[in-house]
Amino acid sequence: MSLWDSTVMFLFLEVTDIPRARQFMEDVLGLELIENRFHPPHERHGVAKYDAGNVILALNLAVNTFAREASDGITTVFAADPQHEARIYARLYTAGLHPPRQPGAVFPDHDNHSYAVRSTPRVSAPDSEHRVSRVTELRLAVADLKKSVAFYREVLGFPQIEADREHAVLAAANLRFVLHRMKPQGPVRQDGLLIVFHTPDIDEMYDTLAQRGLDFKNLTVRYSEIGGAVRFRDPTGHTFCLYEPSEESLTWESGTKVKQLMQRLGREQTVH
Repeated sequence: MSLWDSTVMFLFLEVTDIPRARQFMEDVLGLELIENRFHPPHERHGVAKYDAGNVILALNLAVNTFAREASDGITTVFAADPQHEARIYARLYTAGLHPPRQPGAVFPDHDNHSYAVRSTPRVSAPDSEHRVSRVTELRLAVADLKKSVAFYREVLGFPQIEADREHAVLAAANLRFVLHRMKPQGPVRQDGLLIVFHTPDIDEMYDTLAQRGLDFKNLTVRYSEIGGAVRFRDPTGHTFCLYEPSEESLTWESGTKVKQLMQRLGREQTVH
C-alpha cells in the first residue's frame, strides 16, 4: 500500500474574499459549482466546492493572519483546449487580474495562488466548451530536490516518470506531481493550499506510511462529521492530508463527485 493507490480528492485554497474567489473560479476558470454551504463545526472550510475534473477545488475562508502577498510555492495546472485557454486569459482582465505574458505561463488569483493552463486539443468536447476540463498537474517548488524526490518515491510510493538536475516528475493516481528547485522571489507561506488524498482505510494508511518513514509530528487521525483526517508535510513544508470520508459527507451535494473520485484511479492520465 502507498499513496500511489490513492487519488488526490481535494485541493483546499485559503481565500480572503469568498465572493471574489467564486467569481474567479466560475467566471474566469469556468468551473462548475457543485456545493455551496457550511458544514459545522467546519464553518470556514469548504465553503464552495468545484468540479475540476480529476479533483475537487474547495474554498476556505482564510483567517486574519493569512499572508496574501506570499506564495504557496505550488502551481495548479489545468488542461484546456486552445479556445478556452484564450478565453481564460481574456476574462482575467475583467476580474482585475493580469494574464500571463505567453500561453502556458503562470498567473495568480487575488490571493496569489498560482495557476497555469496547458493547451491540449484532446479535451475539446461539446460539454467542455465553457469550462476547463481538468486539473492534471501540481508543480511544487522544493528546497532540496534530491531529498524531496526520495520522500515522494520511497515514503509516499510515487513512481518517477522523469528527472533532471532541476526537476522531477512523479505520478500520483490521478495527477502528476512536478517537483522543481525552489527559486524564491518573495515570501512563501505553508498554509495557503492543502492537498487532500482519499484513502478507504485511514488508520491502515497512517500505519503503513509511518512504517515507511513518514513523520506525522505526533499527529493522530481525528474523526468528525466529515470523516477521518490527519495532516503531514513534505520536506519543504507543503501540507497534505489523508482523508476517509464519512457516510454523512457522501450525502452532501459534492458527494456524487467524491464517490466518482473514490472509484477512479486514472493512472493512465498521469504516466503518459
